[in-house]
Amino acid sequence: MLIAKRLVVLSLATLAGVGLSGSLQAQQPNATGADLQSALQARLSQLQSESGAPGVTAGVVLADGTTFGLAAGMADTILGIAMTPQSRLMQGSVGKTYV
Repeated sequence: MLIAKRLVVLSLATLAGVGLSGSLQAQQPNATGADLQSALQARLSQLQSESGAPGVTAGVVLADGTTFGLAAGMADTILGIAMTPQSRLMQGSVGKTYV
């Protein structure tokens, strides 16, 4: 169940990012990469909180080559360590597609 929640959050974050970038551009034609990063961070934090997943990360690459990482929640709930864009997550069986 926990794995399913994490996948849902990641999927929703991906979809939200695609939709959010378009809506942000429509609302603010001069929006910068920093504006988009702030908007995506807020949405990822909301999705993480609503899903109950302990923590999530996301990487973003824009068409102009700008890259940034996002994170929300906890990397270690027992020790109270916050998730960062550099935090590592277990990949699970997704790695089978690389073989």
